Amino acid sequence: MTPTVFFDLDSTLLDHSHGREALVATCRQIAAEVPGLDADDLLKANGTVWPRYRAEIDADWTLGRIDSLTASREAWRRSLQLCGCNSRAIVEATVQFFEQTVQQGYRLFTDVPACIDMLQRSGVPLALITNGPSELQRSKLDALDIAHWFEVVVISGEVGTAKPDAAVFDTAMQRMGIVPDNVWHIGDSLEADIAGARAAGLSSVWLNRTGKSRNRDEPEPHFEIETLGQLPAILQLK
Repeated sequence: MTPTVFFDLDSTLLDHSHGREALVATCRQIAAEVPGLDADDLLKANGTVWPRYRAEIDADWTLGRIDSLTASREAWRRSLQLCGCNSRAIVEATVQFFEQTVQQGYRLFTDVPACIDMLQRSGVPLALITNGPSELQRSKLDALDIAHWFEVVVISGEVGTAKPDAAVFDTAMQRMGIVPDNVWHIGDSLEADIAGARAAGLSSVWLNRTGKSRNRDEPEPHFEIETLGQLPAILQLK
């Protein structure tokens, strides 16, 4: 029986390591344009503001009730305000530069194309399940030109439910006309991907690229891999 494979997007297929570079570049660019503004201070302010702000808006952001541009604008407004800058024009310039720089840096992990090619050649149906606002996640798919890989794309901001809720996995299966038998979900997050997949009755594969140790109280995957090159063996594909 041919398996069906669901993939997560962020930090599973999409390599976010460029994000730090975009952040540093933005702080340097804006500091160079604003007298008295220090790039390191702005970088530190953003590092303080963003985690707190993201925690405030997490549910609304994930379910698409706050779009990514609005969130970015408010995070930068607060960061610049901590540095004594209250100019709306500077906020807009910062957001525009940052968003453009981030999007230009979108890239796949190097092991992704070969894995997808192998699965496609083996006739494995593919789907994508990702948390986030619709316009942000769609922009990533467009920039990477990978939407055509998947029979179904399920985005939490479009369907009103998010991983680890089993309902988001059920939505993907319903759209594909399948049941959980021999359906596999691959993702990097124990809390979202592994817990969600198990709740939906799927086989779960934790893509642990960084070699993180799993705590006993964290969801347990059925399988753990370090690269997508190990996936075909788990799926017993030749």
